[in-house]
Amino acid sequence: MTPKEKAREIFDKYWLFFVEDTDAMGIHKLTKQCAIIAVDEVMKHISISNTDFWLQVKHEVNNL
Repeated sequence: MTPKEKAREIFDKYWLFFVEDTDAMGIHKLTKQCAIIAVDEVMKHISISNTDFWLQVKHEVNNL
């Protein structure tokens, strides 16, 4: 899975939580924030060798 695909997967999981409660722009902003939090949490618990992938995922989340 590419960083871009992983970013979309994380983003899409959070998107579903907000669809009923917020307008579209608000959903997008909240979903990105949640996905970045998730990536930051993963990065706290991985080895240095995997850091580059997750930094790329975080970058791709920001590009969504």
